[in-house]
Amino acid sequence: MTAKKDSIHFDLLEVLKGETCPVCRLMHRHVARYLDTISYEAVNDVEIRDRLRAALGFCPTHSWQWLELNNALASAIIYQDVLRELRRRLDTLEPPAAGGLLNFGKRGKGKLDALAPAATCPACEVRDQTAIRTLDTFTRLLAEVDFSDEYQRSRARLCLLHLRVTLARISDPAIFRRLVSIERDILEFSEGQLGELIRKYDYRFRDEKVGDEAGAPARAVKRLAGMKGV
Repeated sequence: MTAKKDSIHFDLLEVLKGETCPVCRLMHRHVARYLDTISYEAVNDVEIRDRLRAALGFCPTHSWQWLELNNALASAIIYQDVLRELRRRLDTLEPPAAGGLLNFGKRGKGKLDALAPAATCPACEVRDQTAIRTLDTFTRLLAEVDFSDEYQRSRARLCLLHLRVTLARISDPAIFRRLVSIERDILEFSEGQLGELIRKYDYRFRDEKVGDEAGAPARAVKRLAGMKGV
């Protein structure tokens, strides 16, 4: 049976042309679109501002991604609100009793819980929702020969985290074995490229031209770590 085609389906086919984990890439792309929308269209949206206030702004990862948009006015509007909220929470704190220490773990007046985010970073929620949708679509598409062949030919390999999650979501033994076989073959190929690059670093072979294997170390790191900023 052919999987129903949706936007994630076509997005996956597009990102398979790259070298980054396709799930990581779509997560990053959807978060970027979300942040861009806030920056230029929804900076005064009441619901978004309420969530950012409760979360004390974006998480560290998405804060840096936000700054890359270089929208000073949007940052000023949002973070004036966030800093005001943080100042309000500071005013609720009470010092410890003489000789005591404030407690991070227990809720109550005078505890430091007031300085912890009271909501999840909204960009993280977009990232996680995109991951779920992408993994669902990717897993379904693996049942199609055309897609699995396309994935096998691609350099856009699943990172280790998303490989583990994908394998955990597969209920069909044949599809499970197919994905394991694909991943094993590409790992063997990558190991060979790394070995070839190591060989060419040997002074005896340093005059040999380095080819595609020059990018193998970076691809190996990305394969295990996933995409930066996700």
